[in-house]
Amino acid sequence: MRRLCVPSSDPVQRLTDILENIARIREFTAGLDLTAFVRDLKTCDAVERCLERISEAANKLGDMAVDLCPDIPWPQIRAIGNRLRHEYDRIDAARIWFMLERDLAPLKAAVLSALNKVQEDKSDSLLRRRPERPPAGWEPAPLTPSLLGLCGGRLSSGRTSAERRPGR
Repeated sequence: MRRLCVPSSDPVQRLTDILENIARIREFTAGLDLTAFVRDLKTCDAVERCLERISEAANKLGDMAVDLCPDIPWPQIRAIGNRLRHEYDRIDAARIWFMLERDLAPLKAAVLSALNKVQEDKSDSLLRRRPERPPAGWEPAPLTPSLLGLCGGRLSSGRTSAERRPGR
C-alpha cells in the first residue's frame, strides 16, 4: 500500500515502517527453513529489500532510535542497508537467515514498545497544549445579522442590535 509523503523525521511513521517490514519478512519466510530460504532467490531478494527499508527507517530515526530503544544495535541495523546495497555480491543468504532468526523478534518487541511510548507522548502533549493565541493585530470579524440571530439578537450589553444602531 502506497501512502502520501510523510516527513522523514516522523518517528511514528519510521517505527511503523520497521514493523511493517518485519511483518513482510515473516510472511515471506513462513514455512521455510534455511535450505529452502537459500534456494529461493525471490524470497532472498524480497527479504533483503525489507532489510534495506528497516535500515533506512533506522537512519531516518537518527539519535531518536537510541533514545527510544537503547538495547537495539542501531549502528549494525543502519550498516546492513549499506552492505546489501554496496556489497550485494558478497551477501551470504545463510547469514541473513540466522540474523532473521536471532534479531527480528527482539527488534519487533523494542519497536512496538517505542511506538506505544511515542504515541502516548504525542497524545499527552496534545492534551497539555495551550490554546493558541491569535496573532498580534488580529481582531474578530464583525457580527453579521446571521450571527446575531444565533445569540438571540442581543449584544453583550443586553441591548438588541437595533437598539445600538444610532439614528434608529
